[in-house]
Amino acid sequence: MLAAIALSGANAANMFVRPDGSDSKDGTSWATAKLTVKKALSAAAVGDTVFIAQGSYPAAITLVDGKHIFGSYNPATGEQDIDRYPTVIEGENVGNRLIAASKAFTNPTVVDGLVLQNASHGHSGGGAAIYGNITLRHCVIRNCTSTSSGGGVYMHSDAALSNCLIELCTSTKEGGGVCVSSGCTVEHCIIRGCAGKYGGVYNNGGTVSCCVIHNCEANDPTWPATAGIYNKSGKVDHCTVCNNYSEGGYAGIHSVAKVFNSVFWGNQASDLSDPLNFIAATSNSSGNYTNDGFDGVYVHNNPMMEGCIAAMKDAAFCQPYRLCGTAAEQPANDRYAPRRLQSVCRLATDWQSGSVRSSSADRIGQPHQYHAHAAEPQRGDGAGRRIRCVVHPE
Repeated sequence: MLAAIALSGANAANMFVRPDGSDSKDGTSWATAKLTVKKALSAAAVGDTVFIAQGSYPAAITLVDGKHIFGSYNPATGEQDIDRYPTVIEGENVGNRLIAASKAFTNPTVVDGLVLQNASHGHSGGGAAIYGNITLRHCVIRNCTSTSSGGGVYMHSDAALSNCLIELCTSTKEGGGVCVSSGCTVEHCIIRGCAGKYGGVYNNGGTVSCCVIHNCEANDPTWPATAGIYNKSGKVDHCTVCNNYSEGGYAGIHSVAKVFNSVFWGNQASDLSDPLNFIAATSNSSGNYTNDGFDGVYVHNNPMMEGCIAAMKDAAFCQPYRLCGTAAEQPANDRYAPRRLQSVCRLATDWQSGSVRSSSADRIGQPHQYHAHAAEPQRGDGAGRRIRCVVHPE
């Protein structure tokens, strides 16, 4: 997910952590790194960053206002790369969410480059719970569970989630993958293989943009269960919602709020008593496309959705990280190039590695292969239409 970048600008006040470190050391360099993130945060000052080396750390992290955390470093070179040097926060025996804050912060606080996995929590946020002024970015959250809202991530009070992969997470209430509340933003993320009453994303007042939500499941048939995204309020724009499955509710989207320039493709349900995709006419939505059939799509005369049903046979899917378009439009130094999503819809068995446990998230069989830079997925004739993302500068 992260291309290799050199660690630069570290000053003496920043803290360093590595698996073979010691909390008795001062933590001001890789050579004198501390062993635990907790001790490093305690020693850091507001505005400082705690850098974490590659390795596994079986302990939850309580965030501190204004103190940043950056993971997935090679201490020998100072390079950050979550694919080659992952910092894994392992929740197998922790019994709690792995990243947590109890309230909105006064100072901007960034968490970058962590893998959060195998956590469970008896309240909101199985993997992470973030609040105002907290940004979780360039992270992987996998196989986390909540008995309340947000199996992967619970967001509240203007929190931000950016360039993250959330996979194989579950909840019993709002958002198997992500639960989003008022003022929060989710952008350039992939949410896949998640399950719950609202399998992928539950949005209640936030903005979800330039995301791919696929192979998620609504496993609770009670209304208004939704497999892909339930947009209760807020906004969804430039998203791809594909190959999601519902056991009795909406498959792709159920929205009474605004939805713009998004694609809903290949979503299925065992019971069509509810439509596969629903966008209310009162939402003033536009520019959305689907292949799921007129009988299965109820849009309250939303003209942009309704008018495309007969004409659209193919669709090109959005690059979820920062940019869309052809390969020629991608800059050579694009930081997110290693994760081009040459096929964004794959079986759950392709995603599992290491200690990630198996999942029954995929219930609809082998999906078609969707590509970031081609007019696929070969579901008929037609030239397709490219959905372009809005570029959000960091």
